[in-house]
Amino acid sequence: MIKNAGGVNMEEDIIKENLDIDERKKNGVKYMQSANTLFNFMPKIEYLYKKLKEKRIVPRYVSEDAQYLKVPNLQSFETPMICFCDINLHKISPHARGYGKFNGYGCFAIAFSKEFCLRQSVQPVHYINENSDFFNSFSNALNTALDYIKQQDTDLEIILDQFVKNIMYMKPLAGTQNAEIKNFHDEQEWRFVPDLSQSDMPSFLINKGILSCKETLYKYNKAIEKLAEAETGNGTKDTHNICFKFEYSDIKYLIIDREKNRTEFIKWIMQLKNDENCSDEDCIDLVSKIRVLDTIEEDA
Repeated sequence: MIKNAGGVNMEEDIIKENLDIDERKKNGVKYMQSANTLFNFMPKIEYLYKKLKEKRIVPRYVSEDAQYLKVPNLQSFETPMICFCDINLHKISPHARGYGKFNGYGCFAIAFSKEFCLRQSVQPVHYINENSDFFNSFSNALNTALDYIKQQDTDLEIILDQFVKNIMYMKPLAGTQNAEIKNFHDEQEWRFVPDLSQSDMPSFLINKGILSCKETLYKYNKAIEKLAEAETGNGTKDTHNICFKFEYSDIKYLIIDREKNRTEFIKWIMQLKNDENCSDEDCIDLVSKIRVLDTIEEDA
């Protein structure tokens, strides 16, 4: 038994403190500076309809610029993900509509509490300062491992997997997007990366130039959609867990572009009650979560 100078049992204090921490974690952490909500934006309302009807978001392969990693002959890679942004509600307009030459990610969104997303394995992106010792150490270690594998003709799959998993959650502070310089850190991105280990789909794809980037993304996004349909199409338990699944009660906000589209959106939601998996209460709850981007901008 450990006691402090006053004779108080320190072990009991430590146990009590740990229990208090566990209780706070169970009740959820509140975020004072960043948002308590993560938004998934999209350019078309049809995409929002699909996600709501299916109660899931299917990952899509995204092309990421890899030049900042300073790996010879590695210009870009493709990896499946679902992107969320950690931005306060009154500040989402630039992310949605765009600014300067950046076109934005779309004026429609579905949002969930950060606590729910954490339970679904959503992870904040690690933004990299290319001048930092941390990045130089990582880049040197990656290139050393690749050189060793090449020289020794050895397949160190475990080591490479660890590097790849880190890279899938990394992004430079700023970089090129659509031929424009962009501040990525402003997006405060979080990512859901599916576990494809039980499928034939690649988690990390380096384009060898056989297909264009656009063709590659189209091919693999079609394939991952089929995989998503197969895992839930027969009503059996999911086998791959590649989708971000949710219940209507998990949704915090539904964002649409303008006020004149609200009535049409409400009508569509109310028709969901014809489905077996949506009750009248669910429909009313969903309607209450609608927010209009035009109105948000007026009040910002």
